[in-house]
Amino acid sequence: MSLIIVQNIYYALAFIAFLWMARRYRSSAFLLLMLCMGFEGTLTYWVPGLISQYMRMIYTLWITYLVFKLDAWSVIKGKMLVLLWTFVVFSAYFIWDALYMNDDTFLMTFSQYSMYYVPFAALLVFGYYHHRNPTNTVYCNKFFTEFILIQIISGVVKFILLPGHMLEGMVGTFGGIGGGGAGTSFPLVALAWVLLNSNMDIKGWKSWLFVAGLMMVGIATGKRAVIFLFPVFFLILAMYVARKRYKRGVVISTILIVPLFFYFGLRLTPSLNPEKKFWGSFDPEYALNYAEDYSMGVENKQGDRGEGNGRVGAVKLMLNRIVDIDNYSQEYWFGNGLARLYAPPRHFHYSGRKDNFGVNGRGAMTGFVLLYLAIGIIGIIMFFVYYWNFFIPVKYWRLRLCLYALVMFDFIFYNAQCLREPIMQLILIFIMYYSQIQYLPDGKFIGRKHTYFQ
Repeated sequence: MSLIIVQNIYYALAFIAFLWMARRYRSSAFLLLMLCMGFEGTLTYWVPGLISQYMRMIYTLWITYLVFKLDAWSVIKGKMLVLLWTFVVFSAYFIWDALYMNDDTFLMTFSQYSMYYVPFAALLVFGYYHHRNPTNTVYCNKFFTEFILIQIISGVVKFILLPGHMLEGMVGTFGGIGGGGAGTSFPLVALAWVLLNSNMDIKGWKSWLFVAGLMMVGIATGKRAVIFLFPVFFLILAMYVARKRYKRGVVISTILIVPLFFYFGLRLTPSLNPEKKFWGSFDPEYALNYAEDYSMGVENKQGDRGEGNGRVGAVKLMLNRIVDIDNYSQEYWFGNGLARLYAPPRHFHYSGRKDNFGVNGRGAMTGFVLLYLAIGIIGIIMFFVYYWNFFIPVKYWRLRLCLYALVMFDFIFYNAQCLREPIMQLILIFIMYYSQIQYLPDGKFIGRKHTYFQ
């Protein structure tokens, strides 16, 4: 069976799932908007002309209509005013810097800015429904339960249909056929959903199978980092946020399961085994050396990996430039423009250090590197301040800190899919409001456990 036929089968099943959910939630314009975001990869696969720029335009108009129709601005009071003003300041700078300082086109500016505007507007709409009646948020939990379960099933289907191919861009129903960074970040964001629905008190083999299924979404995408990050984030949520004190049997089981994930992860991910194939040999030393070379570049004869090599090297290079006070320039303060970073012309290849700002390749440019080079240090500072306030609805400060840390880790060291993938932002916003139902500000769990984890 040819690869294109298998892809068609995969996205046909995804489209059937889309129609099924659309019928179930057809009475809510907001849930239908989230549904389109959650099936963006499926929709753009079947309608190739519906590229991301047009989808962002649809999202922007749709969410703006809802904000004004519902008068969602009414939720801005108290601490939310801080969020509003930090967003306004960041927005004004972002648009001014793009259009005036760097001569970006209106379409490019609109496309990139929409990724910040849509989540902010969605935060207001979520807040409106939540404050009007918290049962609306509980109903949204049903929506996300079904959506996350579909992603798990999609990961398993892809794993069965495409063993050995691991096409990166095919991430659940929302990834297309481009980069597959969401395969790393989605399982981690979904783990936060698990926290709110279980307080990390997970019992029974079905519950553990659900958690393992989240990791399968990343493994089926061929992502390496998820094998290491998933167990670590699980423990952080369990021991720091939920403050669990597990019984000896649970601890022993967890200790045994983590190496099992590691073992299968290395064998099932072609880039992490010497044979470069599905179900290759288990060689931890090779995998760790590969991860080190990928993140920081290959060592030369002198044992130096070079500045700007890999994602870690690229971040280090940018940090060195930020503290180099003797060589500040206009680009340092205001960046190089959105177009050059996010939509370079065809003749602009990320192959040479000069064209690539000193970084050894496009893949090494993390979200932090891209945004810093696009809008400069002033924009980066404003962004960090604004996005810290973005999590104001979370009353439990340990959860707020972990969500912010998750997004910033993805932003600084990876390709910022928690920020750039619309549905990921919507899941995070839902988690923020649902946490008000499930947790007291002191961290006491007062909510109801989901049937999946009872």
